[in-house]
Amino acid sequence: MHRLLRMGWWLTWSLGMYGQSIGSTSAAGPVTEIRAIWVDAFHPGIKSANEVTQLLQTARTAGANTLFVQVLNNGAAYYRSTLIPRAVDGRTNSDASYDPLAELLRQARDPAAGRRIEIHAWINTFPVWSRRDAPPGAGHVWRQHPDWLTRHYRGTNFGSSYVLDPGHPDVQDHLVAVARELLERYEIDGLQLDYFRYPDDQLNNSDRGWGYNPVAVSRFRRLENRKWRPAPNDPAWGQFRREQVTAVLRRIALEASVVRPEARLSVATIAYGNGDYPIIWENTAAYSHVFQDWHHWLRQGLLDTAVPMLYFDARSERRDWDGWTSFLKTNRTSRQVVAGLAAYRNPIDLSVALARNAQERLGQFPGLDGVAFFSYASNAVDRPGGAFFAALGAAGDAGTGPLWNGVADVPAMPWKTNQTRARLLSRAGRESPLDGARVELKGPVVRSLTADANGWFGVLDLVPGDYVIRARAFDAEPLRWVGRVMTQAGVTAQPVLLAADADADGDGSSNGDEITAGTDPDNADSRLRVEVDVLSDRYQVQARPTAPGRRYWLEIADAAEGPWTELTESGSLDGSEASTGLHSAGAYFRVRVTY
Repeated sequence: MHRLLRMGWWLTWSLGMYGQSIGSTSAAGPVTEIRAIWVDAFHPGIKSANEVTQLLQTARTAGANTLFVQVLNNGAAYYRSTLIPRAVDGRTNSDASYDPLAELLRQARDPAAGRRIEIHAWINTFPVWSRRDAPPGAGHVWRQHPDWLTRHYRGTNFGSSYVLDPGHPDVQDHLVAVARELLERYEIDGLQLDYFRYPDDQLNNSDRGWGYNPVAVSRFRRLENRKWRPAPNDPAWGQFRREQVTAVLRRIALEASVVRPEARLSVATIAYGNGDYPIIWENTAAYSHVFQDWHHWLRQGLLDTAVPMLYFDARSERRDWDGWTSFLKTNRTSRQVVAGLAAYRNPIDLSVALARNAQERLGQFPGLDGVAFFSYASNAVDRPGGAFFAALGAAGDAGTGPLWNGVADVPAMPWKTNQTRARLLSRAGRESPLDGARVELKGPVVRSLTADANGWFGVLDLVPGDYVIRARAFDAEPLRWVGRVMTQAGVTAQPVLLAADADADGDGSSNGDEITAGTDPDNADSRLRVEVDVLSDRYQVQARPTAPGRRYWLEIADAAEGPWTELTESGSLDGSEASTGLHSAGAYFRVRVTY
């Protein structure tokens, strides 16, 4: 009885406080917000043309402008792929000519059918099979590459599903290829990554226990100079796993910027009940248990939109809801955040109330950029089915007006439409990639980067200009790969690096030396020359050509092989010339360049 009375009091208060329709409006333009619905692959939705028609009719009636549609689940594709086997349930099994994603895109863009709906391809990334028995079909990744699966500290490779290990180099390449294929083959409005993390199954009371694929562990031991397998709670091991997930996201984001830069990249992110509020990010399960550092991804611009899954029951988990929404509103970045709501856990009126709450300002902080309801198939505990969607696009039970009133545009992404920063994607080695390479970018700004398991590295928010790239296996080791690139705003530069100790143009100077000197290692006519004029009382020494940012130091020796002595009295040539007193006949000069 006490519980019922308390629930009724909160409901009256919340619906009164959040009674305005969500969304931002102005006299100059329409409402802009993301109004999204998740459509899972376990239920009807896209498995026939008729299902697609019904789905889009329902979405338009509700006022939605975005659908997150699951097209990769359990290692099977609801689209045409050369990498993933075809899903074999329902209509997708009986009609080999039917392409669910293509049909969805066709109908969503058909002007005769109604208002355009954005279609975002939702893929389950690391999990590949949810049953203990083997998946059907020889082409399934579980059958082709069982060595790619992650393992638990206790030895098993199955918790609630079989999961690919983020720390395996081939897994990283595979997932990037899957994402790129979708973006290249289909004109999707966005790509959403789900289960983009390590598993959260706690087996035998072993917390943080996943990630022990032998290849991943071997990589960690080599990079960290460890002799033994790390413990689950080892901070360095936790950071290593966090970096693996981030590395895959960074490369997908950069590849997407090349093949479909206008598409929105989003991640369905973890937001478990935290216990302690206000939230300290490093104490959250997302950061410290499943190694999904999505708060920093937003700050670094690695994704366009985060969709935290705030899957709370409004009747019993209000504190969790308030804690997370407060964190999201007070930690806004230049990227967008959409509240993911578990419609299946709440009555319709409470789902609507939570959605209004998500968009409300919190003092000086704006609301979120929209809401996404899970799901099309499971949407309310009191009246599941069409009543939920009717309530979104019509007057709700509380008489507060439609939640999704009128037409709303999907918010623009200014970082895409008005680009002032450059992007860069490159690789330290190809035949022999440099795992974990330490990479320095030096130009208008200096950036220190770390390469992934396959030598790939990159940045999405680089000040445009001329950069030198230098990669080492470890900080103290010699240069291994070098390059130079001119970056431009709005463009993803993809320079090919050269082996530092090779001589690409055969001019006698190594690629590493030429990059440091500012000459072109691919052009034998571009080389640093030292010119010496013998005057009556001194030598006049000049280095040509010179490049900005370098310092040129004059050195002298009595023999060509040295030893060399720095002429400290001349100091730096400062990119031009220097004088020194006469030395013994036959003196040799050289210029040492620093950058």
